[in-house]
Amino acid sequence: MMESPTILRRMLVAILMGVALTGTAVISHSAQARGVEIVSVQSQGLGITQRDAVLDGVREAVSMVNGMAIASQTSLAELTTEVTTDTDSTFLMSSAFMEQVSTATSGIVEGYDILSSSEDASTGLVIVELSVRVARYTASKQLDRLRMALGAMRIDNNVQDRAAAAEFAEDLQDGVIDYLTQTRRFAMIDRQLMADTQAELNFVATANVPTRELARLGNQVGTDYLVVLELRDLFTTVSERKMATTNRVRRKTALTSEAGVRIIDVATSQIKFSGTVDSLGDKDYRDLARKASRAIGRYIQNAIYPIRIIAIDGDVLTLGQGGKTIERGERYSLIRLGERLYDPYTKESLGYQETAVGTVMITTVRAKQSKAEIETLDGADIATLTGYEYVVRPIEPAADAEMEAARERVKKAKDQVKSLKDKFDE
Repeated sequence: MMESPTILRRMLVAILMGVALTGTAVISHSAQARGVEIVSVQSQGLGITQRDAVLDGVREAVSMVNGMAIASQTSLAELTTEVTTDTDSTFLMSSAFMEQVSTATSGIVEGYDILSSSEDASTGLVIVELSVRVARYTASKQLDRLRMALGAMRIDNNVQDRAAAAEFAEDLQDGVIDYLTQTRRFAMIDRQLMADTQAELNFVATANVPTRELARLGNQVGTDYLVVLELRDLFTTVSERKMATTNRVRRKTALTSEAGVRIIDVATSQIKFSGTVDSLGDKDYRDLARKASRAIGRYIQNAIYPIRIIAIDGDVLTLGQGGKTIERGERYSLIRLGERLYDPYTKESLGYQETAVGTVMITTVRAKQSKAEIETLDGADIATLTGYEYVVRPIEPAADAEMEAARERVKKAKDQVKSLKDKFDE
């Protein structure tokens, strides 16, 4: 017996509704932008019709993932597609309607599945449960590292050449940021180019940019530690020496800088670390800034994350750091770590007991690691190195002696300037 067209149509609608309510709809979408991923969330929608309930559930899903501000900027409320009651569920799960939803959200909603649909007996409103695929910004895993930012560098009033000091301070600050970033130990948060960053975010919020890109808003992060640098001294001295055999005069230029370093816990304003770094150069202030930034970067890193030995193969050691922070030919002290030590009064950790067991020299530098060969071992044998943890710390004895000589020249020069000033004042 042949069924009537009306019955066949109703059977077909019922089958399609069953598929729509349980299946997964697939729609085309463009490639994801870097940092933006698609996540699935479950939401509930409420409306006079099933269509209204679905749109309400989609809005709720966007709000759950990216916040109400972004949800309110979608155009879901402007969807005015007319559908009949009999084919409502079928059309709501069709590719055509999902394309409209995707367009209304500029791609921030990739698609959805209707998990269930029912009618509230007391209000007559339709309630739907949805699984919605929403674009979300994914922060870099590097933000799991200790976050640090450099504050504006201060210049002490005792520094005479203010113009040179300002230029030196800018180069120094950039160099420290570069060094700490390349250690791959810290998540360096920018505080110098915030105006440029905000201008770009303002552009993302305009109507010219797809709504999917709005997932980038509201993701700026705070910092754990603030590094504050103070330039306390910057001086140039020129010494002359007459050669007895040729009567020629040799001039030697020495540039010195003294920088104070403070690391502040942003949450509590507690000063976690404080010290002074002296640097010496013999070319110009830009070269001195490069050397000083490297010295300060090392100083900060060694205080928090000294370079670890991650593998030992005979007399060849693998260091867990590379890039531009390490150079071939550099020499380091090899330090064996012992038990953790605690302050007897405050009970705070003082780090590990350290025992110098030898020296190593860098032979190979790669992007994320480097190799070093053991030069000397003090009272230890290569075969006994395994089974312990090690770090290395830089060796710069020659620089210390040269620095003392430069300091003496600077002191004499300052005394001469002061003496001349006093005579002039008289």
